[in-house]
Amino acid sequence: MKYAYYPGCSALRSAVELDAATRRAFERLGIEWITLDDAACCGSRECGGLGVEDEDLQLAINARTLAMAEQADVQTMVNVCSTCQLALSEDNERLKRDDVLRARINRALDKVGLVYEGNIIVKHLLYVIIDDIGLERIGELVTSPLTELRVAPFYGCHLLRPGNVHGYRDDPYDPRSLGELIQVLGATEVRYSGANKCCGFHALMVRNKPALRMSGQHIKEAQDEGADVMVTPCPLCHTMLDAYQPRAARELGTRLNLPILHLPQMIGLAIGLSPDELMMERHLVPTSHIGVRARA
Repeated sequence: MKYAYYPGCSALRSAVELDAATRRAFERLGIEWITLDDAACCGSRECGGLGVEDEDLQLAINARTLAMAEQADVQTMVNVCSTCQLALSEDNERLKRDDVLRARINRALDKVGLVYEGNIIVKHLLYVIIDDIGLERIGELVTSPLTELRVAPFYGCHLLRPGNVHGYRDDPYDPRSLGELIQVLGATEVRYSGANKCCGFHALMVRNKPALRMSGQHIKEAQDEGADVMVTPCPLCHTMLDAYQPRAARELGTRLNLPILHLPQMIGLAIGLSPDELMMERHLVPTSHIGVRARA
């Protein structure tokens, strides 16, 4: 199957290692893709609140992205950010349902030579891996099983909730998809109560201390349960859990030292990609020992 790949903002700026790891994993997994190079930010509330200021502008921007994917003659647009997944899914479903709204937005798109038909599926990389490729096939592609690693999954909010937007692909209160993937890759899943809770990123600018305590508690809980590493499917969660981890530790008055991997980095290690290829050196919390143990 061929996909339109929407990297979003973070993977092209603050988390370029996520984009690199995604492309490397695509190649190794045999996924064919077209990158939506001219696609814009999804405009979510957490990326500036564009829709609060001008709802039609946000809808037009996301309809443009979706129309570009349709123009690429694919059925599915894959993305690597949970916030993008939520924003694009919400707008996609809304535009599909509302004929009047769709017509109004298409009048705007006509100015750039595009039309939104409502024929594209928006799907996160996690579910492309599990549903489209399949866990059995992924298991067959594992060349370096992560048997030495205890991995704590961190889903965060936007990949799970609201459940009706995501079709309840995962139980918002007991998600299992990341855990299933972790086990197929040969690692041991570490279960803990904070896995499906907010990372605090979206409150960081307005409620700094509570946001840091929130993320720190999740890290500490996973660490106390014996996790060697945490993995997340969202670059915004990654930023909060990795880049802000030292500040979260100071806020809690405790020691935190838990490496945080992007989803395609964990997959990449298991299918034979090196830490250098996955740009793991870019992380603030050192990952060098994780790469060594994963390839032991």
